[in-house]
This record gives sequence, C-alpha cells and structure tokens, in this order.
Amino acid sequence: AVFATSDTVRRFPEPDTTKPLAEVVGTDGLTWRGGPLGCPDAGPCVTLGPYLPGNCAMNGTFQPVLRSSDGGRSWSPIGFPYEVQGCDEAGLAVTSSRSALLVDSTAQFPVLRTTDGGIAWHDVGLPPRPGHGEISVLPDGSLLSAAAPGDVAPWALLRRHPRGWCRLRTPDRAQQGASLLTPVTVIGDQLWWLTGTTTAPAVHRLAIAALAC
Repeated sequence: AVFATSDTVRRFPEPDTTKPLAEVVGTDGLTWRGGPLGCPDAGPCVTLGPYLPGNCAMNGTFQPVLRSSDGGRSWSPIGFPYEVQGCDEAGLAVTSSRSALLVDSTAQFPVLRTTDGGIAWHDVGLPPRPGHGEISVLPDGSLLSAAAPGDVAPWALLRRHPRGWCRLRTPDRAQQGASLLTPVTVIGDQLWWLTGTTTAPAVHRLAIAALAC
C-alpha cells in the first residue's frame, strides 16, 4: 500500500508524490508494517506512485509514474508520461532487466515501452482490436482488452509476438457479456473483476493461464 507524504504549501496540505510511504503486508495477509518504497523485485526501478485526490465521476484522479536511480532511496516523476489516469486500468509489466511496458487505457498512447531502465518511453503501435475498453497488461507482457465498467464488449488477447488480437473463448460469452462494475485487474496469476450492482456485487476470478482463443 503506497501513500503520499503531506507537505504544507501556502498553509494548505498538499500530497508530495516524490516522497512515497509504503506499508507491506505479511504472509498472513493481516499484519502490516511501515517501510520505504523499494524497487520492484525485477526489471527497472520504476513504479506507480500514490493516488492523488480526485473524483472519478467528475475530473478523474491521477497516479504518477516514479523512477529511482539509487535503488529506491529517492524517487522522481519521469518526464513522459508524467502520470496515468487512476480511475481506469493502468499497470506496469517487466519484460527484461531494463525493459518494461506501461499501459494506460484512456491515454492517447495507451501502451508505452522503455528499454533503458525507465528514462525514455516510446509508443507501441497496436493492431486494431475488436471493441474498445480497458487494456490490462499480463505478467508475460501480453495485453488483454475487456469492456470498460458499465459497458459490454468482446474480450480479446494480444500476445507478445502476435499476428493480431484474438477473440477469447475463455471466459465464456455469458461472462464476457455481463456489464462490469470494475476494470478487469491482474493480481498475481489471476484476473479479478466485479459484476452486478454496487449494492450486490458479484466477485469473479480466472487464472491467467486459462485464457484461450
């Protein structure tokens, strides 16, 4: 869990995302301890910073993209892109020791790639996909396209060395046709999402290995 340090600017508190604070949960899933925000276990020392105050029903909220050149002791926002939209699906995926993908579903350039440890980022051109919605980056660098919350669209998969997007047969059509309450989110080796209503949501999960075209 990542939080922003509060600095006082003109007598008003303002979050300072360049000094993130972190809490780490233990293996029991219940015990938390404070600590510095370190580098990811693999790949470039780049991470998504804390959410900034905002309202997803109005102007949205943002999450900075931070980079460290000293092993996570200090952080600074990258020059481009400075931030991602926090109200929609965004994520980082490591592809090598110095390479990573940054996905921001609502950005003008939804998929960016770095090959120099996060210093420079370049647009990755995507083939046309069936429907429009949220893009999730999977642990192996493949991309999943699913419907945005409140919408219905076919799910599709783009492998790292593709000929194009393929329409997914798993999950089945009934699950793909259900209106989503949340974006499809990657947690470990599973996909998680909610359907139904805000007062009675239904929780769904699917192993990423089960995705099939």
